Amino acid sequence: MPQCAVVNCNNTHRKTKGGSVRYHRFPGDVDTRARWVLACGRHVQNCATARICSRHFSEQSYERDVQHELLGLPTRCRLKKGAVPDTNLPADVLCEEDDSYNHNSAIAVLLAVGLVPTAQPVERTNGGLPQELNQQKI
Repeated sequence: MPQCAVVNCNNTHRKTKGGSVRYHRFPGDVDTRARWVLACGRHVQNCATARICSRHFSEQSYERDVQHELLGLPTRCRLKKGAVPDTNLPADVLCEEDDSYNHNSAIAVLLAVGLVPTAQPVERTNGGLPQELNQQKI
């Protein structure tokens, strides 16, 4: 039973069954997934099972379903590639400048995919300085 992953959103499949609310899976693209996790306003433990409801996406986030419109069929709710939740989000996410993700934050991307960044070991020589700094002294 899907439940919206956005903090303070109480939408669940049981409450919204039969309505117009849809639940979207997290995207496979690492950058877009990291932006979704930031939009949730909390740590998402498993992006494979987490969902975000359609109330957090604007109309511009969806592809137009012309074929179903012309045939008079119910339109499908398909998100555009790279779409990010942009409405009804926690206050701290909305306060970010431009509501955009900082692409320079490699740590945020690693955390979004469940990895923990580690420091690379630096080879030390006499005096505890890194080797390249020690050579410049000479």
